[in-house]
Amino acid sequence: MPKLGAKELAVHVILLHPLGGDASFWDLVFGGALPSGYHALDLPGHGAAKGTPPTSLAAYTKCVVERVQSEIFGGDVPVVVVGISLGGLVAQQMLISKELNVVGLVLIDTVPVYPEPMRQMWRDRVSHLGPLGPVQYIEPTVQQWFTPDYRCSREGALAVIRVREALGNTSSAGYAAACEILSTADTRAGVYGSLIKSLVVVGDQDTQPFQLAADWFMGALPRAAILRLSGAHAAPIESRKDFVSALGGFVLEIERENSQTSEYDGRADSSPGALGGKGPT
Repeated sequence: MPKLGAKELAVHVILLHPLGGDASFWDLVFGGALPSGYHALDLPGHGAAKGTPPTSLAAYTKCVVERVQSEIFGGDVPVVVVGISLGGLVAQQMLISKELNVVGLVLIDTVPVYPEPMRQMWRDRVSHLGPLGPVQYIEPTVQQWFTPDYRCSREGALAVIRVREALGNTSSAGYAAACEILSTADTRAGVYGSLIKSLVVVGDQDTQPFQLAADWFMGALPRAAILRLSGAHAAPIESRKDFVSALGGFVLEIERENSQTSEYDGRADSSPGALGGKGPT
């Protein structure tokens, strides 16, 4: 993939998919080709990104950052990072690490830390992968991602086929590494108090941990706005027109702000003591 120079676009947008997906997740969101300046990546161990990924969020995210820098653009290009679920944790870590010039953050149906029952669920998935691999989790994933009404629609049925294919093509090593990360990641201390301009997105029928996490992000990020979409965990697919419109408006706002300043630092007080016990527990 050829590199794109910083002068071609004011801001680039990095799109990060959920566990068991791949870059084609965003084709379902946008209904076809991505807009100019938008880049969807396969996360480590997913899609065409083969090999055994690291099992810490920091090291996993560094792999993604290195791909961005080597394959898409280098230098200090301003980026908006959009991440859903696992991709949302990677997006948060990108902000924390400061290895990219992150000027905007879109967090979709994600958490800063999973509650203990879900952490145990991820650990159990690693231990139970066995010879079947991630294929055994296709149906639970489809049921979590989409509402029954959407699954029964023509568009939803086609989306389900694509999701099944992507999860079926995910390697056991890649799935296990991601589950290890989900069972241990905790970004609260690094995210809390950041002045980064943010959009928090959650499906109105997603499960309680993601609803609580959306509330936590709204309290933790002073410059955050919230968008509640009709749908479950993959609400940007179910309500794709509303999501794409909101994302486009958000990126336009970032571009306008970025044109008014040559240097931006989104970090602020991130001391663990500032958390005050809020957020998913």
